[in-house]
Amino acid sequence: MLTASTAVVQGADPQPLVPQAPLPIEPGRFVRTCDLYGNRFMNIGGGDSCVRIGGYVRADYMVAKPEMRGSVYDFQTRAVFLYDSRTATDHGTLQTYASVRFDTSTLRGTDNGGGPGTQTRLDRAYINYAGWTFGLAKSLFDLDVNWNFFGSRAADQNTLLVTYTYFLPNGFFIAGSLEDGTFRRGDIRGRRRTHEYGGSKMPDIVAAVGQDGPGYFAKLSGAVREVRPRNPNKFDTEYGFAARASLTAELPSGGGRDRLGLAAVIGTGAASYIGFDDDIDGFAAANRFDGSDGYSGIVSLQHWWDETWWSAATVAAGQLNRSNRSGQGDRTYVESAANLVWQPYEGFYIGAEGKYVWDKNRPPGQPDFGDEGWSGLLRAYRSF
Repeated sequence: MLTASTAVVQGADPQPLVPQAPLPIEPGRFVRTCDLYGNRFMNIGGGDSCVRIGGYVRADYMVAKPEMRGSVYDFQTRAVFLYDSRTATDHGTLQTYASVRFDTSTLRGTDNGGGPGTQTRLDRAYINYAGWTFGLAKSLFDLDVNWNFFGSRAADQNTLLVTYTYFLPNGFFIAGSLEDGTFRRGDIRGRRRTHEYGGSKMPDIVAAVGQDGPGYFAKLSGAVREVRPRNPNKFDTEYGFAARASLTAELPSGGGRDRLGLAAVIGTGAASYIGFDDDIDGFAAANRFDGSDGYSGIVSLQHWWDETWWSAATVAAGQLNRSNRSGQGDRTYVESAANLVWQPYEGFYIGAEGKYVWDKNRPPGQPDFGDEGWSGLLRAYRSF
């Protein structure tokens, strides 16, 4: 099934999921060239920092069935502005990153009965130094393995966190993170109503191990989260768990530019970690909590046909087994997407994409549009 929540186009602003390895320091103590960071960085005023000011503009034109809030189409425009400052020190690179996102869409305006509405938000903002990351950044649990325009349900969450990564030889790393659990909350269902989450006693605890190898990035991650209702008479605190295996790899085809992405997730009492952001974390009654358990997986492939044309295809599926005591049955989805993109210049492309979704047994209180839907999207994108 396709709803506004699943059909809204997701952004693509890939950033490293773990801090970059400390860079070598030149004998002069500070590196005064920006070549180490790429050709978009500049040294301003002869100081020690290299700075990039950039972003992207994206225009999307989407049609969908079933209708989204009564509309067949949605026009969307997004602008993202970013600031990235890096300074080489004795302990590695000191990075400060911030990005702000502006979104305007036809459907967003229907919320208040007017024309197209605009939303502004802080997308990411973090400090990265000596293996530590502080601020608003990509969850350590996640890895974006999808190269289609429409966002998949594979978890890809920005969150407030503090993360430490310990780098080992040959690209291996071990990392741990304390993350804001409110970004991952679903519903707690009871016999007659939905219970609200209460105040948190602990953040989400996430750990990961992996390798940033030649032509691939592999990661195993796990998370423990608190499930605590506002009404402690139901139960005080229970816990949800999730585990994920992720891989992105370069392929020899397509002139070495083809990419493969794989991810598999399992969990209980943690619907959002599995990819069911709008669903039930568990069922609470008679001082008991039965967590919803489930799984999901995704396979994505990007292929370059020649120097200027490429395509991406993605297939994803998952199931959430709700507590039998909730009387709501299990939820299952399958979704697939494919596109064709013309990219005549680096950082600029125009492409068209189609997506099909089959979604069985959505949770109570959500619009019932049926079990399946499709979407079409035309996109123009330019980074700067």
